[in-house]
Amino acid sequence: MYSANLTSLIAKPSRERPIGTLPALEEAMRDYGYELVVESHSSSLAILENGTGVYGRLANLMRRQRIQRVRNVEMGVRLVLSHRRVAVLGGRETLYYDTERFGSHNFHLSEKLYTRYSAIALQIGCPYLETFNNVVMTLFEAGIIAKMTTDEYKNLPEQARRSDPVTERDKQGGEVMGDSMAASSQAPQGESTKGLQPVSLRMLRGAFCLLGIGHLLAAISLAVEIQLHRRSKRRRDPPPGEHRKTQKLLVLGKSVMLFKRGCKKVCATVYTGIDEALGPEMKE
Repeated sequence: MYSANLTSLIAKPSRERPIGTLPALEEAMRDYGYELVVESHSSSLAILENGTGVYGRLANLMRRQRIQRVRNVEMGVRLVLSHRRVAVLGGRETLYYDTERFGSHNFHLSEKLYTRYSAIALQIGCPYLETFNNVVMTLFEAGIIAKMTTDEYKNLPEQARRSDPVTERDKQGGEVMGDSMAASSQAPQGESTKGLQPVSLRMLRGAFCLLGIGHLLAAISLAVEIQLHRRSKRRRDPPPGEHRKTQKLLVLGKSVMLFKRGCKKVCATVYTGIDEALGPEMKE
């Protein structure tokens, strides 16, 4: 069992080996159909066009591609995200920033080729050029620039939530990409392109609003039911005033009935007495 698993792992590795060097990129472009894109008017493009050795061979392989240049590094990162066999060559810090924006788990970033490239833009002939060079090199060697860069990257998740989605059509197409890049950027991205976000009160605001609306509707329904119950009870039970009037009418009716009976008895007695007085005398 162990030997079979080991043989299977050696024969077919579980994961594809990442491309981390320029010779590996050249091999992937030549044998596996990978494509390399660079930013227009950048130092990376100048190195490929004017370089020799592996740079010259990469430039020759790029000439077979339909898409070779992009307007900026961000569009190159978008192209890598929407296509499977595409690589982009550019500054490491720029690539690191864009990969963190769109989800670092979707990209592989190779090791640094040039490590010292911190600079401040000054006008030609500035008298403080040497002073700025010394200050920048001191900050770089002390690790202050790296600390500032790391602190800036910590704010990337919040900025990524405010940035445009990766699948949105880029209205300002690149120089060579044209409609093909715009069409490829329409490819739907899965949930894996969205980084996990911490739960905040702003995200729960909608749930609390729905809960409050539900409680309000329940209170209104309870009040309406109470009012309907009271009204139905009032209809079934007459008020005390009407009950007293009913009792008075009943007493009055009984009194009238007794008065009529008394009158009938008196009249009967009177009639009997008159009949006896006026009637013929009966002989014994």
